[in-house]
Amino acid sequence: SRSDELNIEYTGEAIATSTLHILAVGINKYKNASYNLNYAQPDAFSFVEKINERSKVIFKGVNRVEIYDEEATKENIASGFKAMVARAKPEDVFMFYYAGHGTLDEENHDEYYLVPTDVTKLYGDPAQLHARGISATDIRGFLTQIKSQKQIILMDACHSGGAVKSFNTRGVATDEKAMVQLARSSGVVMIASSGTKQLATEFEALKHGVFTYALLEALDGKADNGDRKITVNELKFYMEERVPDLTKQYGGQAQYPTGYITGNDFPISVLDK
Repeated sequence: SRSDELNIEYTGEAIATSTLHILAVGINKYKNASYNLNYAQPDAFSFVEKINERSKVIFKGVNRVEIYDEEATKENIASGFKAMVARAKPEDVFMFYYAGHGTLDEENHDEYYLVPTDVTKLYGDPAQLHARGISATDIRGFLTQIKSQKQIILMDACHSGGAVKSFNTRGVATDEKAMVQLARSSGVVMIASSGTKQLATEFEALKHGVFTYALLEALDGKADNGDRKITVNELKFYMEERVPDLTKQYGGQAQYPTGYITGNDFPISVLDK
């Protein structure tokens, strides 16, 4: 028989079904005071506040685990990851943000390490790095245990491009459109502040590290292509253009973010209407 056409108009609201899980680490204070930083802890705190503000409308909840300064030991950071392993579900989004020192272990095939607060020597002591540091291999192991199909790793640390080399893991015009796009997509995003041979930069004039300053700008709308939502692709593209401009503007050594995206693009931030 001849088919009929039926038009249906739906005016209801989309319902958020996923949770955003954030593990943030920021370290200004090191046991070796010569390693102290000025803005790593404020960077981490500001990022968590901003992402909570901009993304909570597309998630049913935001689970925050924040580890700062003297609390940021290997044991506590590992516990933070384990808490995420226990709570994060496949439909959720997991986000790991780190601001602090990072280093390469040149005696161990350039294995990349995050440097917790109680590491007292960055170079020339691989045994201490192995005992107290968080290696890229460690992080990769945690990520593979976290069930979330969408994972975002943001690392504002020296030589953090070395972590990108080590990682090989799975992973809104309106609020409604962003939530639908989020539900249909999956992937892993990694953005690091600098390459394997570059240093991450802090500027007093910005009151932030350059990477996080640009990140906050992006989430506030600078990365938007006009649809009032920020996706991970838009975030990555903005960071790649903005960070080198900022380092040149403020007289620092050129810093070029690096990273990769696997899977589909998805939104993480919605701008005010």
